[in-house]
Amino acid sequence: MDFTSALYLGLTHDSRSLQWTQLTTGAPAALRRPVEAAEPELGFAALVGCEQAVALTSTLHAAWDLFGGCCPPDVALFHDAAAYPVLRWGLERASHRGVPVVSFRHHDPEALEWALRGLPAGTRPWVVTDGFCPGCAQVAPLREYTRLAAARGGRVVVDDTQALGLIGSGPGHGQPFGEGGGGSLRARAIADPAIVVVASLAKGFGVPMAMVAGAASFIEAFVERSETRIHCSPPSLVHLVAASRALGCNAAEGETLRLRLASRVRAFRRAMRASGVAMRGGLFPLQRLPVSSPDEGLRLQQALAAHGVRVVVERVRCRPLVAVTFVITARHDEGQLQRAAAVLAGVLRNLPRHTPLAPPTPSSMEV
Repeated sequence: MDFTSALYLGLTHDSRSLQWTQLTTGAPAALRRPVEAAEPELGFAALVGCEQAVALTSTLHAAWDLFGGCCPPDVALFHDAAAYPVLRWGLERASHRGVPVVSFRHHDPEALEWALRGLPAGTRPWVVTDGFCPGCAQVAPLREYTRLAAARGGRVVVDDTQALGLIGSGPGHGQPFGEGGGGSLRARAIADPAIVVVASLAKGFGVPMAMVAGAASFIEAFVERSETRIHCSPPSLVHLVAASRALGCNAAEGETLRLRLASRVRAFRRAMRASGVAMRGGLFPLQRLPVSSPDEGLRLQQALAAHGVRVVVERVRCRPLVAVTFVITARHDEGQLQRAAAVLAGVLRNLPRHTPLAPPTPSSMEV
């Protein structure tokens, strides 16, 4: 029973589902744009609500470019304190180039506004954040961030990897994740040319590549200045074909898969409650059991592995929390979830040093 895969919707793209004739053109994307890129780029831009998109090999390539050669000299970078490490690696590059980099408190527009008061005249802010935080299961306050950045001629750069394919517009009882799977901007009904979306397709869509989307003028300038499109390999033609297939699968069966995933998460939480274990995470697929320390988490991970249950031990970025995490996907069946709950309850009974759980914190995705 594997609870380590982030293929939330269960899309895997076996070889029989993909048609391709060669792996790569051997040419950098800056020299030759594969015709296979056009369809997924257009589809991704339409899905997330942006004018244009460009395909890249990974979000690391995107961060390297965005905060490197594509970052104008009159920009200062303000990032959410809990931003994903890949974004922060790009910010480190910017800092080494002399670009001001400022952290502000997680999901706190007032803290951002306070930080922006120190912005020198003529300097534009780029606000960098994750669209959805899996630690607190909340969509970032993107509307407020955008208002503050745009008022000073700046932008908001959103890493929407966790939300892509999962959350969308108009969440309700009929579709708790919302419809479409277009991510955080769709969930907040935001369409603004000041926003740049970065996302890996590796989680919700099962394709290990990335996209950058935004206003057409921004994407055209990004393509012109990108260094990774010159010096790094582009996404393979297989990845581009898989991305097209994933977008097609999302259009055809995405709502069914999201409903199935919501049903599986709820079934897992019910099974855990019945076993006397309270999990954190609301309806988001990452279901966490807080532990007292990394060592305790590793002991619990090893004990579960001995019973055939694979889980993740992680530090939660947005709060001082270490957790043993079960990643639920649409491919899990209820029998697996019930067995995992029973195994965990039995293991916890034999680990007397396990720290009692604190009450779960409220979440916008709470069941």
